[in-house]
Amino acid sequence: VKVGNSIPCSGSSTGGRLSLGGIGQIDFLSGVSSQGRNDYLQRVFGTTNIPAFRGVASIVCRGTYIGESPYLENWAFELKRINASWQPALAEVGANGDMNPAHIIREVLTNSRWGMGYNTADIDDASFVSAAQTLYTEGFGMSLVWDRGTEINDFVPEILRHVDGSIYIDRTTGKFKLKLIRPDYDVDLIPWIGEAQIIKVGDFKTKAKTETINTVAITYHNRESSDSGSVTVQDLALHAKAGATVASTLEYPGITDHTIATKVAWRDLQSLS
Repeated sequence: VKVGNSIPCSGSSTGGRLSLGGIGQIDFLSGVSSQGRNDYLQRVFGTTNIPAFRGVASIVCRGTYIGESPYLENWAFELKRINASWQPALAEVGANGDMNPAHIIREVLTNSRWGMGYNTADIDDASFVSAAQTLYTEGFGMSLVWDRGTEINDFVPEILRHVDGSIYIDRTTGKFKLKLIRPDYDVDLIPWIGEAQIIKVGDFKTKAKTETINTVAITYHNRESSDSGSVTVQDLALHAKAGATVASTLEYPGITDHTIATKVAWRDLQSLS
């Protein structure tokens, strides 16, 4: 819990009474299905007929000291939700304890309350487990909020953009398959398409050296500072040939780790250049 520039409370809680040094007490309501009505709100409003506020995380200030200034300090809370109902050993990823993107995508597809509502039988489990294992090994977790301001059909592509992946329906099984774009192939086994197979090439264009991207800057969410972080990488050879900086700036709000942000920047530079 952060109030202004101070942190009156830190640690781990799954719900209940928290003491904020010099400020008072708050109740953290995690929103679980068994959550009861808050006793403080019942006493203040003089009635037991209040909601239990299930299904949403909330804070109740128990007469906390706000201050004497007419301007309120900014309050901020760091909360975590990890859905470990599937492949629990792989659900939480990286030093920041973010959620495995493969788990996020799977929940979006199968959640019947706010997701797309597909049956688990519609998921190709082997491909999702493989992707989850790769992301876990890479330490590639994500933290971001889907707040219904974005269509859920746009939310999954945003996750795939972060991790450089693709989702498709297998034509033989009719199931959703998740595939990460990684160097996990044998070059000698890749199908070769040359002049003997190509009938016609139309509207073919290539960029000049002076137009090719040689610098990539990405912004991400820096967990430690609770602010935006940035990473910039550059292809020095292309920069020298172009004689100038040709840059592209990309945003990855779901990334919270500087090391992962740097890897993604190099990945995108390799692709764009």
